Amino acid sequence: MHDPAHHHATPDGPLCPHCGYLLRGVRSPVCVECGRERCRRLTFFDRIEFDAFRAAFGLARVPYVCSDPGQGILGMATVIDGVNIRPVIMLAWKNFDAAEAALEEFGLALPVALVDSASPFCPCCGFSLRRGVEDPRCEVCGTRCAWYEEHDEECADLELEP
Repeated sequence: MHDPAHHHATPDGPLCPHCGYLLRGVRSPVCVECGRERCRRLTFFDRIEFDAFRAAFGLARVPYVCSDPGQGILGMATVIDGVNIRPVIMLAWKNFDAAEAALEEFGLALPVALVDSASPFCPCCGFSLRRGVEDPRCEVCGTRCAWYEEHDEECADLELEP
């Protein structure tokens, strides 16, 4: 299964995956520091899902860039000798709609980014999300998001038995 919350975000906002520049508050689809396209990083724990995403994008001719450092390694290992070997797909903002349509054909979907309701900012681009919207979608980059509460009051009342 892919990692839904991994977008190279820091507490201050998202970073350019190419040069590391802080991009919070930047509406441009390209990084203002290095000029390369802004993209969303999809990290996978499951190589089968990674291959399915690549196949869907390939058949629909949706441009993407991928990295598979663990190619040829069998099993579910994600770290070997301290090196992360999880496969990654980089998807440009401008291709989100085409990617969603391609994945829908195969019963797949782009991951939903989890956002703390106390800090309503898109983890992909850093812009604020509308509070009170049940299924928020970032108006700047198009990332689908879902709310969670860091300190959910309902969970605080639960007592775990030893």
